[in-house]
Amino acid sequence: MSCLSSYEIIPLLISWLINFVP
Repeated sequence: MSCLSSYEIIPLLISWLINFVP
């Protein structure tokens, strides 16, 4: 797996926030 790029980090942060704050 290659290093995480913005296209990987941004969706992860958004998904995490959505799951943390419904």
